[in-house]
Amino acid sequence: IGTYDLGCSAFKGLFFGLLIGLIATFKGYYASGGAEGVGRAVNDTVVSSVMFILMFNYLLSSLLFRGSW
Repeated sequence: IGTYDLGCSAFKGLFFGLLIGLIATFKGYYASGGAEGVGRAVNDTVVSSVMFILMFNYLLSSLLFRGSW
């Protein structure tokens, strides 16, 4: 493991944290219907976050680590 690997991993972690924060903010801002709506927004946030993380993890790993192994 070199410094490039650590830097790319830290970048991916920051990117995923920002992505989750943006999704949660968007879903929470548009939540309606009281407590039930908030519960639905939380569930939608988790599902969307997992799907986006899987997709962007593949893309970022392909771009950042394509020649390192």
